[in-house]
Amino acid sequence: MDLLGRGYVFGVILWVGCAGPGCAQPAAVTPEELRPRLHRLLLSIVGPVPLAAEALSAGIGQSLNSPREWGQGASGFADRFGNDLGYNAVRQSLTFGLATGLHEDTRYVRSNKHGLMPRAAHAVASVFNTRNEEGDNVFYAANFFGIVGASAISQSWAPPSWRDPATVSRKITFSLLGSMGLNLAREFLPDVLGHRRQP
Repeated sequence: MDLLGRGYVFGVILWVGCAGPGCAQPAAVTPEELRPRLHRLLLSIVGPVPLAAEALSAGIGQSLNSPREWGQGASGFADRFGNDLGYNAVRQSLTFGLATGLHEDTRYVRSNKHGLMPRAAHAVASVFNTRNEEGDNVFYAANFFGIVGASAISQSWAPPSWRDPATVSRKITFSLLGSMGLNLAREFLPDVLGHRRQP
């Protein structure tokens, strides 16, 4: 089984395991209007967090000289940074559109549980699990297929050494892992900064 298949199976297992009350999302929050959702979409594409993350990713690619066609120096970094920004823009736009059509909530809601492991499990599972407008726990299809779609679409501008199924699978896997890491930061960083959770 390739990385894409493993990621999908892992996501389904997490969703099934977290669809019940034992690992359900916190109580439904008020549905968002279009304007704040568009604002969050804009921040997810050109906000400070994605810009810093894509710069870091481009730096790692530069150090590995991957892909080799883009070489080194300022132009190589610019190509990698532009590629990462383009991928993220496509991913976030697809996720937004799919979530709108499927009535899925794209916001991360911190866990109302106590203890490191239950909260960490909630953060990881939230990559695959969300709530719809009715407040039901559902598979987070918009996030998953936004990642898959962006990974496939970005092949259109990828250099030859990246135009293969293995590269698509790697992008999907790394994006899922990155989403888990971001959710863990969303879950625990406010504690470090002294912000209280909702009871």
